[in-house]
Amino acid sequence: MAMKEQIQRIFQKMQECHPAELFRCMDDTKAGLGAVLRILYTAKEPVTAGMISEKMGISTARVAVLLKKLEGMQELPVSD
Repeated sequence: MAMKEQIQRIFQKMQECHPAELFRCMDDTKAGLGAVLRILYTAKEPVTAGMISEKMGISTARVAVLLKKLEGMQELPVSD
């Protein structure tokens, strides 16, 4: 699972990129993963799949798929 520091570095890198460049190679699944990470990163309290579903306007089944994908991902290499 991604650590808070890793997520912070990812968002920092995202802010440094030009938006068109960032989203050019991002498909719907990757965009969904990014949205879930953003919700988790900005949350002030524990977040449930139902809360993510409500915020994103998608089914809890879709949220479960995204969470499984995140869980299965290895640590992301982020260069400084």
